Order: sequence, then C-alpha cells, then structure tokens
Amino acid sequence: VAGLVERRLARLSAPALRLARTAALAGADFSAELAAAVLDVHPLDIAEPWRELETAQVIREQAFAHDLIFEATLASVPQPIARLLHGRIAAFLAARDASPEQLAPHWAGAAEWQRAGECHVAAARRAQRASQRSHEVAHWRLAADAFDAAGLSESAFDARCESVPALIIVQGVTRAHVVIDGLLDTATTDAQRAAAWTAK
Repeated sequence: VAGLVERRLARLSAPALRLARTAALAGADFSAELAAAVLDVHPLDIAEPWRELETAQVIREQAFAHDLIFEATLASVPQPIARLLHGRIAAFLAARDASPEQLAPHWAGAAEWQRAGECHVAAARRAQRASQRSHEVAHWRLAADAFDAAGLSESAFDARCESVPALIIVQGVTRAHVVIDGLLDTATTDAQRAAAWTAK
C-alpha cells in the first residue's frame, strides 16, 4: 500500500505536490485561503493543482482522502522546509485570531518554542475555565515541554506546578506526587521551593 501511495504522489505535478505538502502541514486548518497565503500565490494559481489533487484522489473536500496519503505527504517534506512553512501557517492563523489550540502545534512545528509554550498555557487556562481537565493536563505538559525546548526553565517549572490540581483529578495523587517530586528536585529559588511544597 505504501508503494502505491508513493507512486501516486510521484505522478503529481510540482505545483500539485507543493499544494499537497502545504495541506499536510496545515492539517485541520487547511483551506484555499491559507494555501494561497502560505504559498504566496493568487488563489487562481492553485485552482489547477487543486483539481489535480482531487482527480488523483489525494484530497477530498479540503482533507486528505486517506490517512496513508496524508502521512506519506507529510513525511516527504524536509524538516527545514516544514519549520519554515509551519511558521507561515502560524502567522496566517494568528492574523485571523485563531485559537491557541490551533496555533500551538504550528509554532512548535516552526521550532518557535516560546510561542508554542505560551499558546499551550493559554489553551490550558481555557480548558480550566471550561472544566475540561484532561485537556488542561495535556496542555500544561506540552507547555512545559515547549518551555524546556526554549531554555525557559522557570516557565517550564511554573507550567508543571500549575498542572498539579488538574493532574490530581485526572490521573490521581500518585501521579501528581511524581510531578511534585520533580519540582522539588529542580526548584532553584525560594519561591519555587515554596510553590512545590505548597503543591505537595
């Protein structure tokens, strides 16, 4: 099956393959408007490549026709190019007031780790207000990981500390204690130590 997918992609014209790769990187945020902006072309310039992708059964109604096609297309984008395009996608979405949940993975894909972390923090707070505790826990974890990648250890510490109340509800006290013990081990200031002991 993988071979058939690769042959299908190999038969695409260069403009159609560019459009398909943009769609793969954009994921659920893909649209004609986004594609034209990210590729820096007039919308009419993507009309024929779009039709070609539909005819080749690569995309259907702005989404990939099959997960295997999506995965193969995504894997065909070199990482330096993927980072550049994720940055363009994030900027496009940010200009249109997209949610932090939408923005975070694209900033992460662009290796803009501080921005990704800030979006995950905003998403965690939104989930908290909506009492979506599982989502809150996931976003705090991703925020901490992003801040670690950015070298922002204090922000990573704060994200892990703020995750504790939701973590107790979702995964239990035992799991929360693991995180708290990690906070106690990494605390470097009196304020951080006080926050960790308070959580404990």
